[in-house]
Order: sequence, then C-alpha cells, then structure tokens
Amino acid sequence: MGLKCFAENNLLLYTSAGEPLATVTWNESCLVGMGWVEEELLLLVFEDGVVFIYDVLGNFVRSFLLLTSKFPLEETIIQVYIWGSGLVALTSTMGLQVCDTVHAFSPAVYTMPTGLSDERLAISMVILKPCFSSSGLVEVFLGTADGSILVVDVNGPDDQLVHGRLPAPVTSMAIAPNGRFLACFTLGLITVVSTSFTTKVLEFDTLVVSTPLDMQWCGEDSVLLNWKDCLLMVGPYGHWLKFKYRTPLFLIPEVDCCRIISDQGCELLQRVPGPIALIHRLSAGNPPAMLYKSIEIYKDADAKADNVCSKDPTRQVFLSAKVLHVIQANIAAAAVELTIVQQKCYLHAAACGKAFIKVPTAYTEEFVAAARKLRVLNHLRRRVPALCLTTTQYDRLTTNVLLDRLLARNYHSLALRVSEYLGVQRERVIIHWACVKLRSSSTQKFGGANE
Repeated sequence: MGLKCFAENNLLLYTSAGEPLATVTWNESCLVGMGWVEEELLLLVFEDGVVFIYDVLGNFVRSFLLLTSKFPLEETIIQVYIWGSGLVALTSTMGLQVCDTVHAFSPAVYTMPTGLSDERLAISMVILKPCFSSSGLVEVFLGTADGSILVVDVNGPDDQLVHGRLPAPVTSMAIAPNGRFLACFTLGLITVVSTSFTTKVLEFDTLVVSTPLDMQWCGEDSVLLNWKDCLLMVGPYGHWLKFKYRTPLFLIPEVDCCRIISDQGCELLQRVPGPIALIHRLSAGNPPAMLYKSIEIYKDADAKADNVCSKDPTRQVFLSAKVLHVIQANIAAAAVELTIVQQKCYLHAAACGKAFIKVPTAYTEEFVAAARKLRVLNHLRRRVPALCLTTTQYDRLTTNVLLDRLLARNYHSLALRVSEYLGVQRERVIIHWACVKLRSSSTQKFGGANE
C-alpha cells in the first residue's frame, strides 16, 4: 500500500520505500476519511457523502453517494471506517451508511439503524468483518457516550450493557486480525475482551489518561497505542514495551505484524515468529536448534562440528526419528526470516540435515518450494517495486493476487518473470500487457489528432 499525505485538496501517493506513485486532486471540501480496500482501491469520503475511488496509480475509477436525496440536507458524514471490501460511515444523525461492494461497477449502499440520537451519541467505531461474525454479516461496534457498546448489523442494534464493566465511555477500539478480541481504551485503561463479550482477556493501566492518537493490533497477540511522543506495545500477559518517536506516526495493522509509517520511512514490527524462536532456544531436547548451532560451529572451524555433517553413528541415532522434523523447522525459519543473510544460514542447516535422510524426496520438494518463495519475496522487497510482504501475508494473498498488484502498477516485465518462475498464468500477464500498450497507443493517437 502507498503512503498518503494531503494538503489543500492534494493527495500524494508513495510506496513504502518512499518512491512517488501519483498525485490525486479533487474539488470537494471537508474530507472526512480515506483508506485502502483489498483490491488496492483508494477511497476518499467527504462530508456531503460523496465517495471518490482511485486506483494505486492515482487514476479515477468511479464515484458514488452514501447519502441520497431522501435524507435531509443537514445530514452529513462525521466518521468513516474503511475495511477489506467496503466502508461504514456514521452520520450526524447517528445512523450508519454501509457499502460492502465498493469494487462493483455500481456499489450498493444500505442503512443500519443504531437507535442512537443526539442525546445518546457514538464516540468510537470499529467493524467486525463478515468472515468473523456469527451471522456472516458485517457488524459495527459503537462505543456510546453513556459508557456502553452497541453491536449493530442489518437487524438492528444489540446493547452489550457493559456500563458496570468499564469505568468510562470507550474512546478508542480495535479488533484483532483474527476477529476474536476487541481492545477498548478508556481513561488510561486498556481492556481486551472477546468479541462475543463473554470473556475478559486483559486489563492494563497505561497511566496515560489522554486518548491515544491511534490504537491498532500488532498481529494477534499485542496492542499498539500511539501518542504524540511514544508508541506503547502491550502483550497478552500485561508485558509492555515503549518506543520513542520524534515524528508523527501512522499505524497499519497486518495479519501478523504492524507497519509503522513516519516521514522517515516504513518499519515493520512483529513478534518473533515461532520457527525462529524455536531455532534459537537451545536445549538438549531441541534437535532443530542443535543442528543450526552445530552449523554455526562448523563455520568457525570448530572440531565439535565433526559430529554434525558426518555419518557419525551417535548423531544418526539422535536424528533418525526426527530428522525430517529438524529439517522442516529450519526451512520454516528461513521462510519467515526477513534478512537474506540469515535466510541462507537456516537453509544451510536444512541442507546439512539432508545427509541423514535415506529418501530425500519430501525434503527436496519443501526446500525448493521455500527457496523459490524467498527469491520472489526478496525481489519484491527491493526499493522497486517496494512490496514488502512477510511469508504469512504472501500465503494469504496468493500468487494470483500478487500478480494483479504488479499488473496494477504496470510492472509487466516483473510480473512475467514471476509468473514464469512460479509456473502460473503467464498468458494473463501477456494479455494485460498488450491491452495496456494498445490503450496507450490509442490515447497518444487521438491526443495528437486533437492537438
């Protein structure tokens, strides 16, 4: 996704590496909110209910209205939440306008009644995606001024009656990427509950009464809170870390991490992945770690390594029952590692374990698949095209969607090389490339005639 900044009806799009993508301008006033959906479409939502949609290169796609003529003129949009395939807008009359098909040619908009009014206002909002809700419909969580939380869907509001369980009205909310937990901030206190409101998972006092500028999840097991001068990370057992920043931040939650964007660049914060933690937890009962450690000793030309990459009977007895598990653990660690040098170390350890497999077919397939995936990911993480994906994100995204994103940026040569390397959809890339060339030549032809 591109970075976004705006001033005087101008929007600048950048890659995560700081490379400029496009500039977007508009004539509307009072921008309420903006954000990306999964199809990499940028939504700009304005106070009067107009929504403009742009692609990743800043080209105008379409527009639609959230507020129709049957609404009174004084009704406006005051808050917007943009999610994977749509958006939810809170109006000045405390109603909800929902569009969950923004990718359609003619997006459909419908209303959700909240039962709120000027006497009972909503002060915070977050949504639960349909894939996580029990009804299979989008659900909107509204923190009310009287200290409760409403869960709203097309059937109407459901008051969770949390007045006694929370000390004050909820001013910030965030839902975990797995849809299971809701983090609430109120008067310096973080309360994490299940989205069914049946279980309280965590209660943590930040000792800061002021509402954070932003609150997001970092993966599925920690919450990030951003104030003007610091970033606080709170873990599942009340453990915390504080990071000092001198510049404004923008947090983008991901399925396994959180991207921290500032005027100096883009950082990726995540919990140490399980396979890497396993490898570096050295113990007598941890064969994957022992194999990796032995390879490090071997690099240092230590005599202790003679028992590792040789056919030593004692070592074979030690590894015989778990050799494939040992190799798979090192391959998994390489797959989730972001540093190329360290990736090679894990793969070297896995290759060394091959000496103890009688039929290395299964090992070879997994090793080759991991190496291919890492080569693609490492190339994507370069300054161009600046698509920094983790392995988990790549697996969730799928190769087809990755090719779509490269084609949307007009990186046809790279998309063709990736498709050929992975053996998928080479023809689709060529057809898209040809269509872009034809449209470009047609535009130049008619433009020249007009001149």
